[in-house]
Amino acid sequence: MSIQAPRLTYNRIKLHADTFLREHNPENKVPVPIESILDVKLEINIIPVPGLIDFHVDAYTWSDLESIMVDKFFYDKQTRRYRFTLAHETGHIVLHSDILKRSRVSSVDEYLDFVNDIGEEAHRWTEWQADCFAGLLLVPSAPLVSKLQEATKMCDEKGLSPKDISTRGYIADWISDFFEVSAQTIETRLVYDGLWERVERKKKTR
Repeated sequence: MSIQAPRLTYNRIKLHADTFLREHNPENKVPVPIESILDVKLEINIIPVPGLIDFHVDAYTWSDLESIMVDKFFYDKQTRRYRFTLAHETGHIVLHSDILKRSRVSSVDEYLDFVNDIGEEAHRWTEWQADCFAGLLLVPSAPLVSKLQEATKMCDEKGLSPKDISTRGYIADWISDFFEVSAQTIETRLVYDGLWERVERKKKTR
């Protein structure tokens, strides 16, 4: 199967994520209720599958865009990974619907064949884009900036510098609890959005 993955920039992906949030989370709820949005608002079936991760697959979306299959262990035991996985699949639905509709996927074997058919480069691009979308969806910009300001203020009071890697890890971990995501998701957002640099510039102008 010859598929050209869209070359979307991070800023373009952010526009798609912001639009999705305005449409499906107008109350600005945090943590973003991704499961409810998919299940209730979009009427997409979320189906836990035992042992899916044994195929090195966290989840996949059927080509009719009506069902998401997700590893049952994540569904039952790993809430944050489960939430990110749902947001990742939402990214594919929003950004790659044309590709999904052409994939003819309704089983894990068909999904693995599809991944093999589209080629490593196209798969790498689509996965990166879906990861970016997931982080932007689950961690909206305004509350992220607010929590970062709150965290850096606490660090200032304790004499900790955001320039230190250990302090940044502490900040990311603290913020992650508010959004119910991993610390790595927060760290990625802070880097991609240039928020660490904004903190450092603000400290220099004081």
